[in-house]
Amino acid sequence: ADKTKKQLDEAHRALAGTEKSMNEHKKKEVTISLELHKLQAAMQERIGEFKQKWLDEQSKCRQLTTTSEGLESEVAQLREQAVKAESFNNATVSSLSDLQQKINDQEQDIKSLTSKNEI
Repeated sequence: ADKTKKQLDEAHRALAGTEKSMNEHKKKEVTISLELHKLQAAMQERIGEFKQKWLDEQSKCRQLTTTSEGLESEVAQLREQAVKAESFNNATVSSLSDLQQKINDQEQDIKSLTSKNEI
């Protein structure tokens, strides 16, 4: 009976040790699981931040593209206006040149008539 009691006590101690070891293992599992969840939450937050930054950059890019296209359109309009202005300027210079020639011709006629005393 003593031998059986002794074996039973040893079995209880071994079982208690095993339970203690299992409890420690479960605590470690819970701790690891909590840490894993924290890391996953932090990663999701970072992914969200990066996604928002990416969307912001995309929006800026679209705005810059729109601005660039608008500026290109304005440059094309200004070029057209410059061509029209140059054409108008050339026509004006030509008209002024013709007018100056007529004035010169009339001055010559006046000088000619004056020298002949016809006026």
